[in-house]
Amino acid sequence: MIKHCCKEIGFFLEEDKVRISYNNIFREYAIELNSNAIQLIYYCPWCGSKLPESLHDEYLNKLEKLGYGDLGIFFELQELIDIEPNNEWLVERTIDMDLDKSFSLASLPDELTPNILKKFKTDKWWKERK
Repeated sequence: MIKHCCKEIGFFLEEDKVRISYNNIFREYAIELNSNAIQLIYYCPWCGSKLPESLHDEYLNKLEKLGYGDLGIFFELQELIDIEPNNEWLVERTIDMDLDKSFSLASLPDELTPNILKKFKTDKWWKERK
């Protein structure tokens, strides 16, 4: 269970009634503008508390140090789906991926994720960092 700055933001994130989201991998809060755009927020809209710093850059730096700086696999998957949209094998493995939105390692199916990267699909990577 993630502890947010106030009950209100936690409530609205759970209820999905307000277009606000939390990315536990990058530790980012955002307002969803439309299906393809978000606006990061830095202060809670309800209590005014400063929200945690984003770990997006740190995340990408860690992946780069592991040799996974170029995650072009996401774009390769997008091209495969565009070329063969009826490819059942690919569709089944990417059913949870929303490839029209921004790509993230979290959306890559486990069977397509190298073992070393699996911890980067959750918030475990930053909770264990030094």
